[in-house]
Amino acid sequence: MDQDLKDSRAVAKRKFTRKVNLLREAHSQNDPMAVLQDIYSDDILVQFKVMEEINEKLVKSLNSSDENYDKMIDELEIYITDVERLKKDAHAMISKPVSDLPKLRMQRLTPPHFNGSIRKYPTFCKDYERIMKPVYEDDPYVLLSCLSGEALEIVQGADDSFKDMMKRLDDRYGNPSKLVEAVLSDIKDLKLVPEGSSKGFIEMVDIVERAYLDLKKLKLCAEMNTVTMVSHIEKLLPAVQKREWVNILQAITNKDKLFSELLQYLLKEKQALEYMNSDVRVTDNASKARVHATSFDSEPESLTTAVTKLQGKQEKIEECMINLTKQMSTLAENIQRTETGVKNSSECWYHGTNAHDITKCSGFQRLANNDKMDAVRQMGACFRCLRLGHVGRQCTRSVSCSECGRNHNWMIHSCLSKPEAHASSNVLSWSKALLMISSVYSNAYPITTLWDPGSDMNLITNRMAKHLGLKGRSISLEVTRVGNVCSKFETLEYNVPLNDCHGNIHNVKACGISEITSEARPVDTTSVAALWGIQDKDIARPHEPKESVTKRLQAFFDVESLGIHCNPKCGNCKCGKCPLGSNKYSVKEERELALITKGLSHDPEKNRWIAIYPWIKSPETLPNNLSVSLARLRSTEKRLSKRGAKYAKAYSDQMQDMVARGVARKLTDEEMRNYEGPVHYIPHHEVLRPESKSTPIRIVFNSSASYMGHVLNDYYAKGPDVLNDLFGILLRFREKPVAIVGDISKMYNSVLISELDQMTHRFLWRNMNPDKNPDHYCLQTVTFGDRPSGIIAMTALHKTAEMLESEYPEAAAMLIHDSYVDDVIHSCDTVSEALRKLTDTGEILKVGGFQIKQWVISGDHDKVDDKKLVDTEMEKVLGMRWEPKKDQFIFKVSINFSKKYKKVHTEPNLTVDDILKKAPNSLTKRMILSQVASLYDPLGLATPFTMRCKLLLRQLITLKNENDGVELGWDDPIPYQMYNQWIYLFTEMYELEKVKFKRCVRPDTAVGNPILVMYSDASNAAYATCAYVRFKLQSCTYSSQLLAAKSRVAPVRQITIPRLELCAAVLSARMRKVIEKESRFEFEEVLHLTDSMIVRSQIQKESHGFGTFVATRIVEIQALTNTDEWWWTTSTDNAADFATRPQHPSKMGSDSLWQTGPKYLTLSKEQSVNLVYRNYPTGAVSHLHAMLKLTMGKKHP
Repeated sequence: MDQDLKDSRAVAKRKFTRKVNLLREAHSQNDPMAVLQDIYSDDILVQFKVMEEINEKLVKSLNSSDENYDKMIDELEIYITDVERLKKDAHAMISKPVSDLPKLRMQRLTPPHFNGSIRKYPTFCKDYERIMKPVYEDDPYVLLSCLSGEALEIVQGADDSFKDMMKRLDDRYGNPSKLVEAVLSDIKDLKLVPEGSSKGFIEMVDIVERAYLDLKKLKLCAEMNTVTMVSHIEKLLPAVQKREWVNILQAITNKDKLFSELLQYLLKEKQALEYMNSDVRVTDNASKARVHATSFDSEPESLTTAVTKLQGKQEKIEECMINLTKQMSTLAENIQRTETGVKNSSECWYHGTNAHDITKCSGFQRLANNDKMDAVRQMGACFRCLRLGHVGRQCTRSVSCSECGRNHNWMIHSCLSKPEAHASSNVLSWSKALLMISSVYSNAYPITTLWDPGSDMNLITNRMAKHLGLKGRSISLEVTRVGNVCSKFETLEYNVPLNDCHGNIHNVKACGISEITSEARPVDTTSVAALWGIQDKDIARPHEPKESVTKRLQAFFDVESLGIHCNPKCGNCKCGKCPLGSNKYSVKEERELALITKGLSHDPEKNRWIAIYPWIKSPETLPNNLSVSLARLRSTEKRLSKRGAKYAKAYSDQMQDMVARGVARKLTDEEMRNYEGPVHYIPHHEVLRPESKSTPIRIVFNSSASYMGHVLNDYYAKGPDVLNDLFGILLRFREKPVAIVGDISKMYNSVLISELDQMTHRFLWRNMNPDKNPDHYCLQTVTFGDRPSGIIAMTALHKTAEMLESEYPEAAAMLIHDSYVDDVIHSCDTVSEALRKLTDTGEILKVGGFQIKQWVISGDHDKVDDKKLVDTEMEKVLGMRWEPKKDQFIFKVSINFSKKYKKVHTEPNLTVDDILKKAPNSLTKRMILSQVASLYDPLGLATPFTMRCKLLLRQLITLKNENDGVELGWDDPIPYQMYNQWIYLFTEMYELEKVKFKRCVRPDTAVGNPILVMYSDASNAAYATCAYVRFKLQSCTYSSQLLAAKSRVAPVRQITIPRLELCAAVLSARMRKVIEKESRFEFEEVLHLTDSMIVRSQIQKESHGFGTFVATRIVEIQALTNTDEWWWTTSTDNAADFATRPQHPSKMGSDSLWQTGPKYLTLSKEQSVNLVYRNYPTGAVSHLHAMLKLTMGKKHP
């Protein structure tokens, strides 16, 4: 390296480190944020850029022919990474100014939140800039998640643009004059602090101080330092504090600092009052605390007497306040409704909209007087301005009625301009009069009744008449109201039966009306009862309003529905309104899938799909990492040269093949000069594949490489998992006689990408010529390794099939449902049908730019003329090994303990003879797990053997070291006894290669639909289930074959056998559900067999009689199956017993109980019945029923 550059870099790093330490010191001393930000932006960032430039110069100065080239490249990357880490730590200090205490775990910062309060808007903006902006930048979705209430409504319609959202918020809440008005109005609304009220004084000072701090943030402190504001605050002070302030005021010469002096005095008084009222100095045991306490008995007597008198007056004032509170209960309700309404206030609260003002609302103006006043009172609106949030005496607007000049709004003039009778009505509304109200029973139902001696008719609400079930006759009613106003309307006359206190019934005729009076207000009858010497219950007032009853009923039903109702509803959709099970994706995944689908477009001329990558971050922020990409290219060239000319040539040939196939293209100088968008380079390297003869080395593009903290894959949405269920594909693969397996060639490279994505997928290459300047290339297709590449390719494939679904329905369904990434796995009835589907599939894929690399068909197909049909002895099908000619599954054991280089073993696999000779002298848990995991069995065909591996692994997990009693680590050698067991197990594992499993479970001579038979069993160590399909043959005999199996290891904390048997039954029910969902078989019936009488009896009963463990599982079983499908069998004939007890592979042959099931599954009716009577006790009635049901096809009593 250039020594001068290294020296310059060292000088810059010392300055950088010194500035970071200075920032830490300032941060620990809680210096102002402005100081911290100046240090960061003016010093730290400058030195970091200097070091970054010097480091890039050092990268360019390196000689690729140097032997230590790779080491120096790594050293430079580590150096700049360490510096970046220091810079991030410094940035964290200015983002989180509170100093971190050692060994103190702080709660994670919550994002700032803004609901529309104008006073909180400046703080919200600063918090968002400091906390959210550095991480999420200008992400509109993040800003939207920080808003609620009125603020969220304002940005509706612009929620896809960060700038538009902030502009709307600034226009509404960023006006300083509005903020000043809101702050000062809080001070103007303050009331005089009562004498001796410490709490009131402290609250007043808090409000004044908070107002000052809010204006200080906006540099508008001058709004507080006015004579008017200081004078207003002076009026709020109690007499004692006001007198002290006057003394201080006389000594102030500089009137410009009038408010600051006042605030300083108020804060000192507040601190003194808080200290006097604090209970910190008082302990629970007063006698112990006074051992060294100072005595205050010497206090002057006059002061003590004054304090005692003051306390007596305060007690009297408090007593008066309590009485006043009782009398103003209605006002309290009104204020509560007002506060509730203010939260969702609108310009027109009658319609709940901001489109017009309440004073210009024609709908409100057309209301009847009673309805209009009821609406005003219910909303708690001001009588002067009709606004919410205050009452008339607090209204600051000078509004008077244009009709009479009084202090009320003109819109309610007709409601308030009545004679004195209306004043009396107001008195009544405040519940200061004891009206003649009582509860009278009618048809055993209480009715709130108002007895009016001055009325000449009886009235009843239509609502109550309907509730009592009364039938009335139509009449025309004329009512004269106050002011000699007559009203005529059509109504019904009812005959109302009323019960008196002696039980006599009186029939009263009453006319129906919508509302008679306003609701009865609560009245304090204690004074009346004491005055007249009567009991409270005799004059009790029925006053509960309808809204109260409704709320109580709603509360009751909310409690009643606990556990059975939730909001949102339990389902996949987060809104809670969509039908349950309507979608299997989350809201985020649906959004990402829509983004990916929107970016896909089909070019009919080229027959290719073009994709726009789903960017979730702005690509403009991607840095140009050309220098690092060049360094990575040199490193790759050097590694290839060391491996030999064979690998270097193969790598170069694949690059040329990519260009020839249109996957990549070379960029011209003119194109690079004219392009103005973001640019990003992707490093590439080799991956060895020694087992492949055609491609021993493969090129991999690393989209997850980091440069200056930027990772290309972090800019993309991932999307949901759109792959078909692997288990279901394998089940359908075993259904029919002829199997088809196809491989789509270069599936990802078949989808083109946009220009922006091409330019952010540039790479360097120079044909292994280190003396030449590298050429610039870009990828033109979807790249394996990109975060969304899988879902883009799968979505394009499915859309291609959907385009031609009407023309080739069977082939399209095969591509949609029986494909897994680039593999197509299918089974059909005949070879001719298979060849037709192959041809149709090729036609479909051609439209989307895809093509099949090769096809494999089961059986002998030498006479079939198809160029893409290959003849192979063994084929991998979703990880399983399949012999197409013999049409059977096999297992291939690969035991290899050698070290890996680039994820490839350095030595060949061991044979069965090499296990004892070449096995390492010690084994670890990590080595053992690696070998066991190499045995891939998604269908569970080898469950009896793999169960043994699981049980031995569990012993290893729970094994502890004999010396210190600590559990063995993953790299600690296992004990000698366990070592021998595992070596013997690995030797037995090779016996699995001799076991064959039929691929097709349906015999050639099968007739009709099959029966699905599910077995379940449990032991102390494990529980399992296995599924068999049973067909009737043309010879009137039966054939059964193992379809799939699943097993689970029992918990370490031992539970009873019946509970494990129940867990096995649950596993059986779940597996049956998956099989019925994924399989194309139409099962004639399904049977569940268990050898546990207890479990079978539990399933037949209701779950409410059991404990939680049993009940929850019984509920699930009964939901997935029918109780009459469960039968009992003996343990010897329970095939699942094989899976719960480890077996040698030799016992899993093609004619074994494991592969074909119990013998009675294959016998005829007569043989099965004779076998049952000979070998089973006559008491096992359920077992006999199971045998007869399987053989005769009907249920027996």
